[in-house]
Amino acid sequence: MKKFIAYSLLVITIGCSSDSPMTPKQPTVDLGIPSTTMNINSVSSPITSGPYSVTLSLTSGAAYSLQLTHIDGTILHNYGFTATSSTMTIPLDYSNIPNGAYDLVLMDNTGRLLKVAVIIQH
Repeated sequence: MKKFIAYSLLVITIGCSSDSPMTPKQPTVDLGIPSTTMNINSVSSPITSGPYSVTLSLTSGAAYSLQLTHIDGTILHNYGFTATSSTMTIPLDYSNIPNGAYDLVLMDNTGRLLKVAVIIQH
């Protein structure tokens, strides 16, 4: 009986150890350096039929996301990228998005976000 209890404690200890091979490793995501600059300088037009471009001021090396969202919060298009320079022009194609009014949301790796309105008319 003592051997059984000792064996059980050993199994439980190994099974509950954080170094156990059964513990899944969490993937790490590199978000780059923390963003200190984030601005939407210009957009090609508030109304588009498909092609759309956004000029941004960013922190080079930081991760960002541009999301086109519906008024109910549904994400219709997502473009994630790492800034390669302090000013970037990002081309986007919304030709497959239905007509309507949307928000284009720029989010940085610190959680800040900016929104601009986008009206799509085909």
